[in-house]
Amino acid sequence: MMSWLGVQCYWLLDKYFQYPIEVKLDLKAAPELDFPSVTICNLNPILERHLNTEEIFNDLKEYSEPDTDDSLFAATLTGWVFNESCTWDQYTCSNGRCIPQSYICDGFDDCNNNDDEKNCYNHTCSGDQFRCISNNACRPLIYICDGDFDCPGGEDESNCTGNDASTLNPASVTSAQSAATSEGSVTSSDTTVSTNSGTGTGTGRRKRDTYHGHVNYNSHRNSRRKAPNNKVCVSSNIKKRLRLELAFDKSLRSKQQTIHMLQESYKKYVEKKRLFMKNGLSFINENGKKSLSRRRRSEKSQEDAQRSQFDIDWNKVLSNSSFNKWDALSSGEINYYAERDDEWEASMMYAYITAKLNNTFVESSGHLIKNLIASCEFNGYQCSPLNFTFFHNHKYGNCYTFNSMFSTDPKLVTRFQGPGYGLKMSLFVDQKQYVANLATEAGVRVLIHKRGSMPFPEENGITVMPGRSTSIGIKQLKFSRLPPPHGVCAKKGTIDDYYSKHIGTSYSKLSCLKSCYQNNIMAQCGCAVPFYFVPPKADVCNMLNKTTEWCVTNLPDRFPDRFSACDQLCPQPCEETEYALSVSTSVWPSEKYEDFLSTKLGQTNSLYTDTDIEDDFTKIQIYYQDLIYTYIDQQKAYESMNLISDLGGQLGLWLGLSAITIGELCSFLFSVGRSLPNTWIGGAKTSPTDTVPISTIEPASLEDMYDDLCPEQAMYIPPDIIRTKSEHSDTSLSFV
Repeated sequence: MMSWLGVQCYWLLDKYFQYPIEVKLDLKAAPELDFPSVTICNLNPILERHLNTEEIFNDLKEYSEPDTDDSLFAATLTGWVFNESCTWDQYTCSNGRCIPQSYICDGFDDCNNNDDEKNCYNHTCSGDQFRCISNNACRPLIYICDGDFDCPGGEDESNCTGNDASTLNPASVTSAQSAATSEGSVTSSDTTVSTNSGTGTGTGRRKRDTYHGHVNYNSHRNSRRKAPNNKVCVSSNIKKRLRLELAFDKSLRSKQQTIHMLQESYKKYVEKKRLFMKNGLSFINENGKKSLSRRRRSEKSQEDAQRSQFDIDWNKVLSNSSFNKWDALSSGEINYYAERDDEWEASMMYAYITAKLNNTFVESSGHLIKNLIASCEFNGYQCSPLNFTFFHNHKYGNCYTFNSMFSTDPKLVTRFQGPGYGLKMSLFVDQKQYVANLATEAGVRVLIHKRGSMPFPEENGITVMPGRSTSIGIKQLKFSRLPPPHGVCAKKGTIDDYYSKHIGTSYSKLSCLKSCYQNNIMAQCGCAVPFYFVPPKADVCNMLNKTTEWCVTNLPDRFPDRFSACDQLCPQPCEETEYALSVSTSVWPSEKYEDFLSTKLGQTNSLYTDTDIEDDFTKIQIYYQDLIYTYIDQQKAYESMNLISDLGGQLGLWLGLSAITIGELCSFLFSVGRSLPNTWIGGAKTSPTDTVPISTIEPASLEDMYDDLCPEQAMYIPPDIIRTKSEHSDTSLSFV
């Protein structure tokens, strides 16, 4: 029994030291509720006019426009069979395609199956061409010493000191060729240019195209990138042999657009392939070092837009063929899944550049709050851009917060529910200043959060579209958590929260986790990623650098313990407020209101006068659905008073039960002992004939019973009846 008592006490102690909790959910009404902070960000982070005029954003220009290259589509083209009838001066590829004879062994895959670049060692270049030693490709003589590396080894730009490529003409080329021949670099009609030391100094001469073996002097190229001090910088204007062409009636306009899109995709794919073959995907920068870079699309050559009689007849091909680019994946030879998305690259480049800039300058390059806000009302009263505070976001650029803790305005409250007692804003999107790759969607990002907390619109926000009125009804949720040992909450993490430390926002688990991840990245990769807070004086990671990108993305796999430890280092806050949203949209403005709105907008900002309301404006309404908030509270499920009470109950039960049991046992044994015969306990012997006399009790007579009755009772019994019954009664009672 005492053992069982010990077991029960152990169970109670174990339950207590597990520190169990229970969650209480309650709905509470309030006379007023604090209005949350509202953060808005235009989806476009930088104005196009600043991108094109600010020199510091030059690297971003390379990623600003979408690239229509599609490796799967190009692979599909490679497998197509062209049913063409080639002329006498054309070369027939194994897939049926016709190309000019001059395209053979020029280093470019014009047949789409590399058929024209096979057995080039036995191919003889024409009289107006030279041979590159590095790849045996034939190039026009006009390409010698033009400041553009046309041979992979750069041999066409060797021994060019003193040549001014801007003034070179066929005669000067002949002289250069003769000079090269005298030095042993060029031989006979099959001219070969060898690789020698030297740097070309040509700048900006118009390069002529060669069509069908003939020089076209009318074609010229756009301005080219030049290195300072007459040093050669590899031009991004690539000679292109394949020009796509369409010729059919205007009645087929929709089909024409489709074919044109396919046409452009293939052109850019060919351009990228030639860039790889020519320069090995590397450019020489101003310091003479090689660095990976994309072609600047702003420097497209006019040559790219020229048309040739040898282009593919896409109208014929597409009308007699069907394709699905996903079928190309079955070959297994395409590294499709390793290709980066253009939008991701542009976003990372913007984050990388702006992380190193002053916030004032960054703000001036984006959508300013005085242009973003067309109108503003709160609780039926006017508000203005002065009621918003700025912060920079790595993805959306300029973001502005209404009812911010950093504002000089007092904290705002709401005493009534419904749209009439909330925040209303009309916002200007300004799509004309959008940058394609940085903003593939049009609209505004909206985030509703507790006043004083750090907003993360990219993770927690919602997007509202132009030409609509978006109503956002909110309900407040309050969380109260227990600290250790019952819970895991804390007022702050055990590591520095960069957002709280440097910006001054309240602690949150998300901001702490981002700070913890940033610490791990800086420790292992030597730089800070731009999509987390970048501490002062820290180097910024360029995520377009493959080595850096590999280090950052594979870090959780290499050091899983360090990243999992961040969860313990960043506990949840003990008090937290969130907001549940109910979102609905409607067409805005209505037909009756549109004219008035146009007039009103025209009186607000000159930028609004030449705009389309449906494309450039949106309306947002944010309000409480009711003044009832949900309170979710963690409580102790088993406290010390519960333990003491349960232990006392167990002790009282078992100890009390034991005392009673012992007393009952003793009493039982004593009774048994008394009931035993005397002979068993050594007493005197009793004769079997001994009897105990039993007294006889005489029964009382009726008269005696009558005499004992009180007068009130006796009056109802006649005395003669008593005497009569007494005379006939001879009954006697005896008790044995």
